[in-house]
Amino acid sequence: MYTTKILAIGNELLIGDTVNTNASWIGRFLTERGFRVTGSSVIRDDADTIQREIRESMKGNDLTVVTGGLGPTHDDVTKHAVAELFGVGYEVDEKVLNHVAEIFSRRGFALSDLNRAQAAVPQGSKALFNKMGTAPGIWMEREGRYLALLPGVPYEMKWIFEHSLGRQLAESFRLVEPSVTRYYRTAGVPESYLSEGMVGDLQEY
Repeated sequence: MYTTKILAIGNELLIGDTVNTNASWIGRFLTERGFRVTGSSVIRDDADTIQREIRESMKGNDLTVVTGGLGPTHDDVTKHAVAELFGVGYEVDEKVLNHVAEIFSRRGFALSDLNRAQAAVPQGSKALFNKMGTAPGIWMEREGRYLALLPGVPYEMKWIFEHSLGRQLAESFRLVEPSVTRYYRTAGVPESYLSEGMVGDLQEY
């Protein structure tokens, strides 16, 4: 079974302004496809912290999924932290650039340098097209371990998972088999009694 860890990046998550619903959705999506989720962490918008957490996760997991910090503002440092971590520059994905330009043109805004930079991805990576926004997902591979960077906006993250990233996972993890979860509903019986006297040890995860 392949292992994966989920990293959510954002100061707004740590101070309670935003609830981290992404982790539960991603955990369910990956578990249903045969991945074992080994952990889920929320970390600050800090390049050193991001690099350390990604480095450690990729040492022990087949797949690391990161959400947040891919926008155009000064506190969106995920993409830059990853490029620095792997010692690479950037390359422009023309499909993403055309998509971003079309969005701003349709809204009547000029395309700024910050918006244009949304189409730049770390060299050697693959852009995961994001129909719902301007920041693409990013797919990288290092020594047989994979890293997926996704926007923190839930509906953008989900669209990429269900379209761009879903296909990439199927290509890169060919031996993944669906996982089955069984739920038992009980009422009026203490958990300790169920565990010792009726159910026993059912844990296989």
